Amino acid sequence: MVVDAVVLEALAIAQRICRHISETPFVLDDGPTFSMTVSAGVALLDGTIRSVEDFAVVADRALYTAKANGRNRVEVFTPETSVPLPEPTPVEWEGDTPETPVGR
Repeated sequence: MVVDAVVLEALAIAQRICRHISETPFVLDDGPTFSMTVSAGVALLDGTIRSVEDFAVVADRALYTAKANGRNRVEVFTPETSVPLPEPTPVEWEGDTPETPVGR
């Protein structure tokens, strides 16, 4: 099926990106070398997504599912297995303007 092939290709690309990042050392100027891992969410335009905002939500849910399932992984969005998005964390500001966040 074409959709299955597209899913497998998207999954393979995302996995290659994650693997490349995890295998690439990062060096700070005159500082330590460190490594990192990433998680990725894959969303498909399958005809049920009606807007860019909906697409972003679906991809975000796939990303949070990857993180919930152990991080350093890729998840394809499915309504049955995806986790809900976390509630946004409010930002507190000192004073009347957002120039100086609390604690800075």
